[in-house]
Amino acid sequence: MTAERRADLGTAATTLILAAAVAATALTFPAGNQEGDPGAALLPLLVAAVLAVLGTARVLVPYLLRSTPTAPEGGGDQEEEPGPVLPVLGMLAVGAVSIWAMSWVGFVLGAALLLVGGALLSGERRWWRIALLSAVAPTVVYTLFMWAFELRLPTGPLEAMLL
Repeated sequence: MTAERRADLGTAATTLILAAAVAATALTFPAGNQEGDPGAALLPLLVAAVLAVLGTARVLVPYLLRSTPTAPEGGGDQEEEPGPVLPVLGMLAVGAVSIWAMSWVGFVLGAALLLVGGALLSGERRWWRIALLSAVAPTVVYTLFMWAFELRLPTGPLEAMLL
């Protein structure tokens, strides 16, 4: 099994476990009380279904699209290169820190932290692009949720002082 295939299976397994956790949590939510009210569980169940489809597709699509394997040039076995374990673990750490930080600094600054970390881990080194992305994207999302959807995103004590 190649390193790429192991990474695909790991991603698929993680996605399917996440789908199961979201679905199990959603089933504890109360049902709707009025006619036509889908209840609080509908959206998380839809997210769980999408995650399950994506996790399954991550396993099946490479089999459906694969071509006839060819022998490596030069004959003989080649040593497999390790997968991108450190960047993936780094991104998980950045995601966890930004989610934790949102309770203190709010959505806009927490999402900006996530975007800065993700850009740096993906190899972006132009500071102006990182600054532009981390300033514009969270602000647009925050504005969209506040004005168009009329939903409040987390506002931490630090963000409350700034806004």
